Amino acid sequence: MEETRVNKKTLILVALFLTPMFFIPQSFASGTTHVSTFAGGAYSITVTTDGNNTSTDLQLDLERNVTFQDASFVIESQSTSEGPGNVWINSSSGDTIWTFSDVGYGNLSHQNTFTSGLTYETMPLNNSMARPMVLIPRNASIQSSHANITYTPQIEAQYIPIGAVTAMELGDSNGDNLTDAFVLSLENLT
Repeated sequence: MEETRVNKKTLILVALFLTPMFFIPQSFASGTTHVSTFAGGAYSITVTTDGNNTSTDLQLDLERNVTFQDASFVIESQSTSEGPGNVWINSSSGDTIWTFSDVGYGNLSHQNTFTSGLTYETMPLNNSMARPMVLIPRNASIQSSHANITYTPQIEAQYIPIGAVTAMELGDSNGDNLTDAFVLSLENLT
Protein backbone atom coordinates (compact mmCIF):
# COMPACT_ATOMS: atom_id res chain seq x y z
CA MET A 1 0.00 0.00 0.00
CA GLU A 2 2.81 2.36 0.82
CA GLU A 3 4.52 1.39 -2.42
CA THR A 4 1.38 2.37 -4.36
CA ARG A 5 1.32 5.74 -2.60
CA VAL A 6 4.99 6.39 -3.54
CA ASN A 7 4.27 5.42 -7.15
CA LYS A 8 1.29 7.82 -7.25
CA LYS A 9 3.41 10.67 -5.84
CA THR A 10 6.13 9.94 -8.36
CA LEU A 11 3.60 9.88 -11.21
CA ILE A 12 2.07 13.18 -10.08
CA LEU A 13 5.51 14.86 -9.82
CA VAL A 14 6.54 13.61 -13.26
CA ALA A 15 3.24 14.85 -14.70
CA LEU A 16 3.74 18.28 -13.10
CA PHE A 17 7.24 18.59 -14.56
CA LEU A 18 6.24 17.43 -18.04
CA THR A 19 2.98 19.40 -18.39
CA PRO A 20 4.65 22.78 -19.20
CA MET A 21 6.35 21.19 -22.23
CA PHE A 22 2.94 20.80 -23.88
CA PHE A 23 2.10 24.48 -23.43
CA ILE A 24 5.12 26.11 -25.09
CA PRO A 25 4.33 29.71 -26.09
CA GLN A 26 4.08 30.32 -29.83
CA SER A 27 7.17 32.56 -29.78
CA PHE A 28 9.28 29.56 -28.70
CA ALA A 29 7.89 27.22 -31.33
CA SER A 30 10.33 25.80 -33.84
CA GLY A 31 10.12 26.58 -37.52
CA THR A 32 10.52 29.81 -39.39
CA THR A 33 8.43 31.79 -41.79
CA HIS A 34 9.98 33.81 -44.58
CA VAL A 35 7.96 36.86 -45.65
CA SER A 36 9.03 38.10 -49.07
CA THR A 37 5.94 39.93 -50.34
CA PHE A 38 4.02 43.00 -49.34
CA ALA A 39 0.31 43.01 -48.53
CA GLY A 40 -1.55 41.95 -51.66
CA GLY A 41 1.31 39.71 -52.87
CA ALA A 42 3.54 42.31 -54.57
CA TYR A 43 7.31 41.65 -54.47
CA SER A 44 8.16 45.34 -54.83
CA ILE A 45 6.39 48.63 -54.35
CA THR A 46 7.21 52.00 -55.85
CA VAL A 47 6.55 54.93 -53.54
CA THR A 48 6.65 58.36 -55.13
CA THR A 49 7.17 61.19 -52.70
CA ASP A 50 8.21 64.82 -52.74
CA GLY A 51 9.52 64.63 -49.18
CA ASN A 52 6.48 66.36 -47.72
CA ASN A 53 3.93 63.56 -47.58
CA THR A 54 3.36 60.18 -45.98
CA SER A 55 2.66 57.03 -47.98
CA THR A 56 0.68 54.07 -46.69
CA ASP A 57 1.38 51.99 -49.82
CA LEU A 58 4.01 49.86 -48.10
CA GLN A 59 2.22 47.29 -45.94
CA LEU A 60 3.16 43.81 -44.74
CA ASP A 61 0.75 41.10 -43.58
CA LEU A 62 2.27 39.64 -40.40
CA GLU A 63 1.01 37.43 -37.60
CA ARG A 64 0.50 39.04 -34.20
CA ASN A 65 2.95 38.34 -31.36
CA VAL A 66 5.70 37.12 -33.68
CA THR A 67 9.37 37.32 -32.75
CA PHE A 68 11.58 38.46 -35.65
CA GLN A 69 15.06 37.00 -35.93
CA ASP A 70 16.09 39.15 -38.89
CA ALA A 71 14.51 41.69 -41.20
CA SER A 72 15.85 43.56 -44.20
CA PHE A 73 14.54 45.80 -46.94
CA VAL A 74 16.09 46.62 -50.29
CA ILE A 75 15.49 50.31 -50.86
CA GLU A 76 16.34 51.83 -54.21
CA SER A 77 16.13 55.59 -54.31
CA GLN A 78 16.03 57.50 -57.55
CA SER A 79 16.03 61.13 -56.61
CA THR A 80 17.03 64.14 -58.64
CA SER A 81 16.65 66.45 -55.65
CA GLU A 82 18.89 66.59 -52.59
CA GLY A 83 16.92 63.72 -51.06
CA PRO A 84 13.42 62.48 -50.37
CA GLY A 85 13.34 63.95 -46.87
CA ASN A 86 12.91 61.90 -43.71
CA VAL A 87 12.31 58.22 -44.40
CA TRP A 88 10.85 55.87 -41.79
CA ILE A 89 8.62 52.83 -41.46
CA ASN A 90 5.94 52.69 -38.76
CA SER A 91 3.84 49.80 -37.56
CA SER A 92 0.05 50.02 -37.77
CA SER A 93 0.07 51.18 -34.14
CA GLY A 94 2.32 54.12 -35.03
CA ASP A 95 5.56 52.78 -33.52
CA THR A 96 8.67 53.51 -35.61
CA ILE A 97 10.30 50.20 -36.56
CA TRP A 98 12.90 51.53 -39.03
CA THR A 99 14.28 54.98 -39.76
CA PHE A 100 17.00 56.52 -41.89
CA SER A 101 17.83 59.44 -39.65
CA ASP A 102 20.81 58.78 -37.36
CA VAL A 103 23.74 61.20 -37.10
CA GLY A 104 25.92 60.98 -40.20
CA TYR A 105 23.36 59.19 -42.37
CA GLY A 106 22.82 62.18 -44.70
CA ASN A 107 19.94 62.09 -47.14
CA LEU A 108 18.74 58.80 -48.57
CA SER A 109 20.28 58.47 -52.06
CA HIS A 110 22.48 61.55 -51.52
CA GLN A 111 25.09 61.06 -48.79
CA ASN A 112 25.98 64.62 -47.92
CA THR A 113 27.25 64.45 -44.35
CA PHE A 114 30.20 63.01 -42.51
CA THR A 115 29.82 60.67 -39.51
CA SER A 116 29.93 63.77 -37.30
CA GLY A 117 26.66 64.97 -38.84
CA LEU A 118 28.33 67.99 -40.45
CA THR A 119 28.34 68.73 -44.18
CA TYR A 120 31.99 69.82 -43.98
CA GLU A 121 35.09 68.89 -41.99
CA THR A 122 38.11 71.03 -41.08
CA MET A 123 41.30 69.19 -40.22
CA PRO A 124 45.05 69.75 -40.12
CA LEU A 125 47.21 68.02 -42.68
CA ASN A 126 49.36 65.53 -40.83
CA ASN A 127 49.76 61.79 -41.01
CA SER A 128 48.64 61.10 -37.45
CA MET A 129 45.20 62.68 -37.80
CA ALA A 130 42.24 60.40 -38.51
CA ARG A 131 40.39 61.34 -41.66
CA PRO A 132 36.65 62.05 -41.56
CA MET A 133 34.47 59.11 -42.50
CA VAL A 134 31.32 58.87 -44.58
CA LEU A 135 28.67 56.23 -43.91
CA ILE A 136 27.56 54.21 -46.93
CA PRO A 137 24.64 51.77 -46.58
CA ARG A 138 25.56 48.09 -46.82
CA ASN A 139 25.23 46.74 -50.38
CA ALA A 140 24.87 50.27 -51.76
CA SER A 141 25.84 50.97 -55.36
CA ILE A 142 27.58 54.32 -55.72
CA GLN A 143 26.56 56.04 -58.95
CA SER A 144 28.77 59.12 -58.61
CA SER A 145 30.78 61.04 -56.04
CA HIS A 146 32.00 64.60 -55.65
CA ALA A 147 34.21 66.28 -53.07
CA ASN A 148 35.06 69.96 -52.76
CA ILE A 149 38.45 70.23 -51.06
CA THR A 150 40.06 73.54 -50.20
CA TYR A 151 43.43 74.20 -48.62
CA THR A 152 44.24 77.17 -46.42
CA PRO A 153 47.94 77.44 -45.49
CA GLN A 154 48.85 78.46 -41.95
CA ILE A 155 52.53 79.14 -42.56
CA GLU A 156 54.24 82.34 -43.56
CA ALA A 157 55.21 81.85 -47.15
CA GLN A 158 54.23 83.13 -50.52
CA TYR A 159 51.43 81.20 -52.21
CA ILE A 160 50.36 82.16 -55.69
CA PRO A 161 47.22 80.78 -57.33
CA ILE A 162 48.57 78.94 -60.36
CA GLY A 163 45.56 77.10 -61.77
CA ALA A 164 45.75 73.50 -62.94
CA VAL A 165 49.09 71.83 -62.19
CA THR A 166 50.74 70.21 -65.22
CA ALA A 167 53.94 69.04 -63.53
CA MET A 168 55.57 69.09 -60.12
CA GLU A 169 59.15 68.36 -59.08
CA LEU A 170 60.60 68.17 -55.59
CA GLY A 171 64.07 69.29 -54.57
CA ASP A 172 66.16 71.47 -52.25
CA SER A 173 66.26 74.89 -53.94
CA ASN A 174 67.84 76.92 -51.13
CA GLY A 175 70.25 74.51 -49.43
CA ASP A 176 68.33 74.20 -46.15
CA ASN A 177 68.01 70.38 -46.46
CA LEU A 178 64.21 70.70 -46.72
CA THR A 179 62.22 69.61 -49.74
CA ASP A 180 60.80 72.40 -51.87
CA ALA A 181 58.12 72.03 -54.54
CA PHE A 182 58.51 73.29 -58.10
CA VAL A 183 55.05 73.51 -59.68
CA LEU A 184 54.46 74.14 -63.39
CA SER A 185 51.20 75.40 -64.84
CA LEU A 186 50.12 76.47 -68.31
CA GLU A 187 47.43 78.83 -66.99
CA ASN A 188 49.51 81.28 -64.96
CA LEU A 189 51.98 83.67 -66.57
CA THR A 190 53.89 84.58 -63.38
